[in-house]
Amino acid sequence: MLCRVALSRGRVNKKTLHASEQEREDIVAARRARIEALPTTNPEKLVLIDETWTSTNMARRYGRAPRGQSYRASAPRSH
Repeated sequence: MLCRVALSRGRVNKKTLHASEQEREDIVAARRARIEALPTTNPEKLVLIDETWTSTNMARRYGRAPRGQSYRASAPRSH
């Protein structure tokens, strides 16, 4: 009931999850290197991966954030 009241008053937002592995130093360094190399990459050689059905079943789905802002959290990969 409390969650429903908080939702109706706009005090609870759905979380925006990202993989907690993204916070590792080696991953951060690799992402930076890839972003820096991106302008020189030939778009025809790019391979895009659709992760639409990626599941993070054990993570909470809602969290609190100031009004108008999205709550951002990380979740471990579910394997």
